Amino acid sequence: MYSPSSLRDALVLVGASGILTHVIFNRTESVDPIILTSLLVVAPGLLSLFLLPFYSLIAAVLITFLTFHIVLLSSIVLYRISPFHPLAKYPGPLLCKVTKWWLYLNAYKGYQFKYLRNLHERYGDVVRIGPNELSINDVSAVTPIMGTHGFVKGPNWTGRTFHTPIPSLIALRSNEVHLERRKPWVRGFSINALKEYQPVITARVTELLDRLSGLKGEVDISEWMGRYSHDIMSDVVFGGGVGLSQMMRDGDKDGYHKIVDDGMR
Repeated sequence: MYSPSSLRDALVLVGASGILTHVIFNRTESVDPIILTSLLVVAPGLLSLFLLPFYSLIAAVLITFLTFHIVLLSSIVLYRISPFHPLAKYPGPLLCKVTKWWLYLNAYKGYQFKYLRNLHERYGDVVRIGPNELSINDVSAVTPIMGTHGFVKGPNWTGRTFHTPIPSLIALRSNEVHLERRKPWVRGFSINALKEYQPVITARVTELLDRLSGLKGEVDISEWMGRYSHDIMSDVVFGGGVGLSQMMRDGDKDGYHKIVDDGMR
């Protein structure tokens, strides 16, 4: 086994391994837990053996992990803000170029739509809002990007479904599989099918207006639209009837809305 002749050589080896790990991530973008554990935990754990001649076991492991991950993160950040990145030519805030966490924080607080609007007012129709993500504010881009022959969905949809073996229709990233799976849904949203929903929706809209008209003071309209949507889905998907929650009438007594809200977060 290779044995570095000095502490400096050992640290250079650890740092080089961190850069190599970034190269591997950049090429594969793997989300496999085994691969991630091997690269981020097992690899630096083995590299700590090269520091044992110079430190105690605990110190060697600690210094190796710190060096490895600091170099890895530094390499990632420098690449993302460098002119070599594929999205380097697109404008956007530095924090958005470096990490998706900044946009996540705005989304979590409920301010993402305002933040994106401000970015487009400042930078134009195409803004870099993440290390590998653009926001396009141009209606002519909708069909080429999201139409039948548009782009495939990004890897974030895999993460949203916790890597389930059979993803939901909305999370499918294969255009061919999506086309086959959506056929029953297309029939469900045909003109004739939508006409059948009209009496149900009319009744629920009337109920919503009656409920809102009886309220005083400040009203959380988002909460009420959530209740209304829940009741519409109960009627359309499950046929309404006894035993199903009536959110506009009874509120969230069974905790369904809270489960959905927590899941969205």
